[in-house]
Amino acid sequence: MRPIHESKVVSIMAKSLMPFASSCLMRMRMQTLVRYTELGSSLLQGKGAGSGWDMRSELRAAAACITRPDPVLLDVGANRGKWSRGMLRLFPATKRMILIEPQNDCLAVLDTLELPGKLIVPCAVSDHSGEEPFHTSGMGCGAASLYARNETFFAARSQKEITVPVTTLDAVFEREGIQYVDFAKFDIEGAELSAFHGAARSFSCGAFGALSFEFGSGNINSRTFFRDFWALFTEWGFEVFRVLPGGQVLRIDQYYEDLEYFRGVSNYICRRKPGRDVRKTSIKSLSTPSLCAKTE
Repeated sequence: MRPIHESKVVSIMAKSLMPFASSCLMRMRMQTLVRYTELGSSLLQGKGAGSGWDMRSELRAAAACITRPDPVLLDVGANRGKWSRGMLRLFPATKRMILIEPQNDCLAVLDTLELPGKLIVPCAVSDHSGEEPFHTSGMGCGAASLYARNETFFAARSQKEITVPVTTLDAVFEREGIQYVDFAKFDIEGAELSAFHGAARSFSCGAFGALSFEFGSGNINSRTFFRDFWALFTEWGFEVFRVLPGGQVLRIDQYYEDLEYFRGVSNYICRRKPGRDVRKTSIKSLSTPSLCAKTE
């Protein structure tokens, strides 16, 4: 798609019509309508459409990226396992499920789930190992994060800070002998970029076939931009798509500043480009502390 700023026709029309249209709308007191029209237009493009109300679409988009009937799945920010349970219904022959979650009350729920080859890692993930403050507004909070939630939506919610262990995905893969994950879901409320940096060795070895991640208001707190993700995944040989309502995906062919959309969250799919399978070397040993994982 041609960049918007290169379209002279659009530019001429906008410069000539917008001042008149804006003045008319102001006189008619229709700015609220314009605001909701803008919101609706964004949602149709998948911007802000991933705020948890359309899990079926998220599952559908993920399933389209998986080619094996018995995949290995990674759920980063597993919470109570809703995504993993949904994927198991779509892939009943799933070989292994790795669930990463630092909240104790969520871990208690995950312990009860019957999932094939279940491995629970009771940590948050980042680009280093150790301990970090973790911000939550209640038991099993689905919006808990390594970053304090300062968005408007959370202004009236009380938050408490706890300390949780953190590790890197490279360390998890090395410890558990994980060589390949068909699909990984990242839902860690603004901490995604650090998690990807902590998996750089695994990405370089071709350990990920495809993945999904959220981008939105949580990235304001971590001061990360879509441009950061775009640069990382294009360098690693991935195609980038945005998930639309209904489960279809829109391919992002090039970076443009309107991708920096921070209202709610938008879901993105990254899939390794055809012919870019780089699974030639195994993940080498890492000089990172071992972590306590639960497996069955």
